Amino acid sequence: MLDPLSVAGLTIAVFDQLLKLSERTIQFVSDARSFDKHVRLSEHKIRDEHNRSEQLRALLFTPTPLYDQNAMFDYFSEDVQDQIKILLIEAVGKLHEAVDLLDRRYHRRSHDTKLSPSGGSVTMFDRMRQSSRSPLRVVQWSFRDKKRTETVMTEFTDLNRRIHENIKLFILGSSLSVNPERHLRHLQSNPASQQLGFNIDATLRLHVENAEQTVEDCGLPQEPWEGILAAAHPVPGYEQRYAIADDEDAAGSSLILEYRRYEPVGSQTAQQVDERTRTLLNWLARLLKVSKEEDFLVLRCRGWTYIPNQEKIAFVFEPPPGFRGVPTSLLDLLRDSRAKLSLNERLQIAFGLARSVSHLQMVQWVHESIRSENILFFPAADGPDPNEKQINYAQPWVFGFEFSRPETFRSHGLTDVAIERDVYRHPDRQGRPSVKFQKIHDIYALGVVLLEIGLWESWEQMQKVRAAYQHSARSLQSLLVQHAQRWLSRRMGDKYRDIVVKCLGGHFVMAEDTREELNLQQAFRAEVVDVLERSLAGI
Repeated sequence: MLDPLSVAGLTIAVFDQLLKLSERTIQFVSDARSFDKHVRLSEHKIRDEHNRSEQLRALLFTPTPLYDQNAMFDYFSEDVQDQIKILLIEAVGKLHEAVDLLDRRYHRRSHDTKLSPSGGSVTMFDRMRQSSRSPLRVVQWSFRDKKRTETVMTEFTDLNRRIHENIKLFILGSSLSVNPERHLRHLQSNPASQQLGFNIDATLRLHVENAEQTVEDCGLPQEPWEGILAAAHPVPGYEQRYAIADDEDAAGSSLILEYRRYEPVGSQTAQQVDERTRTLLNWLARLLKVSKEEDFLVLRCRGWTYIPNQEKIAFVFEPPPGFRGVPTSLLDLLRDSRAKLSLNERLQIAFGLARSVSHLQMVQWVHESIRSENILFFPAADGPDPNEKQINYAQPWVFGFEFSRPETFRSHGLTDVAIERDVYRHPDRQGRPSVKFQKIHDIYALGVVLLEIGLWESWEQMQKVRAAYQHSARSLQSLLVQHAQRWLSRRMGDKYRDIVVKCLGGHFVMAEDTREELNLQQAFRAEVVDVLERSLAGI
């Protein structure tokens, strides 16, 4: 029997209190008068959060054979258990405040309709004061309680979403000391996990875990793809890395082509792709084909094909819904003197990229090539002016996965010396890498991109970068930190400056980490992703 005073017992009690309060809030909001329609609009949000809390409780505390008839919650570390409990207590406090405000607005005490405070009969003034529609209560609600209730409900919704995201990280970001594959299979099939959407990320992580055993050939057949690629229209920009082709499977639709150079090695001819490269291409295309949440900002891949006469590999992607026109890379925007983005738009890009990195790391997938040239924006077809590009800066789509691999793969360690790539690489990963690629190296690359976004300059426009690069990798790192410390506060604010410095220096507050670097993932989410999200919401 569960000890009610244990962390698990206390957490269940907090969950139950949260569910009771959300039920009461839903009842209040659903009974709101017509002039409170702005509050009634929150009803479906509270219902969604109530359902989310129910599913989280079921997933965490239902005993299953996989966990030796214990609950999944029992397999978390004490620190993680405490974090979940504290977050839930905070959510209960928020919702309790909303209930108190709504109770004051709508609650009618039974004795109010019988006697006046002095014990006599109820006067007309008393009835007006006690009625939920009385002018006095309406004024009090309109000038004080209504605004606060809306704020509290928004804060509760945001907090409950953070609880959902943190628990997902705890569940998917580590193996919980059980068989990893069985744990992920459980998340795929468990009804509560499916309701929460955890099954999607579990499937992706399963593919990452089994990447080395993949046998699926994702190469596209020569027919009809040879003709489709030949008729593709190059996208203007850096090295013409991208192109647009017609989608023969959907009339009027387009496909996005991403090119990668391929130079045959050894005795291979120009008509072949060597077996090792083919293996890497297949596992990468397989991962890119798997369904993902939109927050990953990774388009679905159809497969890859080799273009022998150009010595190129082409990855074929399906564009985002509503796409029309020609995509633009972040690098090309930074180089375009006419592109003047607002603070809000730059924060949207920064937050989208940071969240994407966080999601990739959660499923143990490192990118290895985060650069501004590998980030694309797609104009939409539904803008008010058909002749003007309508770019959604909240969706910086991530490309350039050609060298990325799951962390279970060993980095190949080949020498690649080029300033346009090295400027984004951690000092330990420049030249011939001496250490295996780790999550912190992607965070460093993100820091360089965030610096570019904050200054609204590409690395090549920054002072003394080439000189520092020629001196040493550490000199280049120090210079980028100096640029962040000197210029970012006045352009983006102190918090943004601190985020960039933290990413470039790797200075995250955390204890000794796990094999999956769960503590680093938590610190990155709390000190980078969440801070960017709050900054964006505050504008």
